[in-house]
Amino acid sequence: NLISRSKVWTPIASRPHVDLLCQFFAKQDPFSSKSLCDVLGMDLLNDTKIAIDPATGKSAYLAIPFKITERSANVFGKMHGGMSATLVDVVTSFHMGEQNLPKVTMHVTTSLSTKYISAGTVGAPMIALSQIDKMGKRLLYSSLRIIEDPSETVIDNYVAKTGTEFCPDVPSLKAFIKQYDKAIVTGSHIKMFVDVPAIKSPTQQQ
Repeated sequence: NLISRSKVWTPIASRPHVDLLCQFFAKQDPFSSKSLCDVLGMDLLNDTKIAIDPATGKSAYLAIPFKITERSANVFGKMHGGMSATLVDVVTSFHMGEQNLPKVTMHVTTSLSTKYISAGTVGAPMIALSQIDKMGKRLLYSSLRIIEDPSETVIDNYVAKTGTEFCPDVPSLKAFIKQYDKAIVTGSHIKMFVDVPAIKSPTQQQ
């Protein structure tokens, strides 16, 4: 509902050269891609949406909807902590890669932290919501929230309270996310660029 009810989202597949980024994840990082695709049923190319900030022309948020599966659950039927940490790692890495297009470059983790707030149950609709906090010449800082997808009732109540359309732009999306308290996991991720290019895009090859 966060994605379907807001017009701010754009399919990441519409971004030039994003197919190269997906090729990189599939070839160079098979653990990550298989963890998301096989265990959670995610499709990075077709499921991912981005919210473009007109002021910068870059994505302020990257979102991937998913449902907690039995294969991603612990013995209590809740989302496994290791799966949550993997999402923090992989989704923010994918977002960093999208931000750097048309270059597809290597970057390695220097710090990864995860905070577990509550437990999501099997079958619950969730959204992995990534935000780029800062991109320097060598270091990239990002954060991720795994949230319960807000219900139609939650969104209708928010619209009635604010008297506006639901999240028509990035500032209104930020305002909603800030007050929405249904995160089950939050995390931060710092990565460092390395000099070896991963895959050359057509732009780099010219």
